[in-house]
Amino acid sequence: TVIPRPERMHFSIGQPMDMTRYHGQSDDPAVLRRVRTRVSRALGRLIAELRERRARDAAPGTLRRLANRL
Repeated sequence: TVIPRPERMHFSIGQPMDMTRYHGQSDDPAVLRRVRTRVSRALGRLIAELRERRARDAAPGTLRRLANRL
């Protein structure tokens, strides 16, 4: 369509992760794997929460309903 259809967007910012215990260990492959696993799990939880929020928020608003008719 010429006019873009409005889509609801969901964003999330996670809590900062304390990485001080890994200071000076950036050359250790085992430490890097642990950090990657921690970050991956935290991101997975955030994505799951956003997917749940999106599923609950499935009803289109008035503006979206009108725009989708164009």
